[in-house]
Amino acid sequence: MRTLLILRHGKAAPEESGSDAARPLTPRGKRDAELVGQLLRKDDLVPDRILTSNARRTRETAREAAAAAHFSGAIDELPELYLAEPEAYITAVRRNAPDAQRVLLVGHNPGLEALALILTGDPVALPPAGLVVCNLPIATFAELMPRVRGEMRRFVAPSELEV
Repeated sequence: MRTLLILRHGKAAPEESGSDAARPLTPRGKRDAELVGQLLRKDDLVPDRILTSNARRTRETAREAAAAAHFSGAIDELPELYLAEPEAYITAVRRNAPDAQRVLLVGHNPGLEALALILTGDPVALPPAGLVVCNLPIATFAELMPRVRGEMRRFVAPSELEV
């Protein structure tokens, strides 16, 4: 059994004159990502690997969550995950984290919602900093394919984490 943690980036600033990929997190986005990281630590869900899109908002979400979770590994920033489709996320996990027990994947909608649906059969509306915890019936992430059917163990919206 392997666990895939699917995290949508936190609330981002609106696009101004720069590019979409350069949008930073808002203060709320940073706070929500930190709360998700605290949840990961509290519920013993700290990942072995973190894979994130190379967009600024996803990198910042990954860093905030990792720090709050006391994650000590490297965060892999992958350009192929920027606004990716589900198959790109699956391929990235299979290639970059085959031996991990638990992987945190930080990315974008609608690809992440579609990924959760493909892997669990359960539709989900992922808000900014929304988290899906998927248990997958595979021995290693090298076996991860679109046909793998796991279980959505938990869905967490950031509004549930506010103190």
